Amino acid sequence: MEDPDRVFAAGGGMEAAVEAQKAGKVRYIGFTGHKSPDIHLKMLETADAHKFHFDSVQMPLNVMDAHYNSFGKKVLPVLVKKEIGVLGMKPMGAGIILRSKTVETGGVLALCDELADQRGDYRVRFGDPGGAGCERGEVVQAVERNASCDAVGED
Repeated sequence: MEDPDRVFAAGGGMEAAVEAQKAGKVRYIGFTGHKSPDIHLKMLETADAHKFHFDSVQMPLNVMDAHYNSFGKKVLPVLVKKEIGVLGMKPMGAGIILRSKTVETGGVLALCDELADQRGDYRVRFGDPGGAGCERGEVVQAVERNASCDAVGED
């Protein structure tokens, strides 16, 4: 839990990130983590204390997240309230979730369709205002490719 304090300490990583942003070397500043939603919340609180606003936050989000120490339940509402971009990682849990038959590929595609219908298109936006586009066919191919992976690795 000491990482947020180190990042924002004098001479810490945040000074370098802000300096790089001011020099035009980076456009956006965000953070990521895998361990605990509480560490994400501590980073956001520490940023508030330093009057800093993150552009984006990356965190594990998948169908199993709600069942244990949930990033979706704890961190996501805070990010939405603060208007911070959300980057979800590990949506298929390195393929483990699909291979376990906890969810089926069709359910994932139905979710993609539902989200696209709400937005009126199939674009997936990342940090850049221009966004990175993703058509449904590409989503289908990616889901099928990930679902058919034989090797279990880090994602």
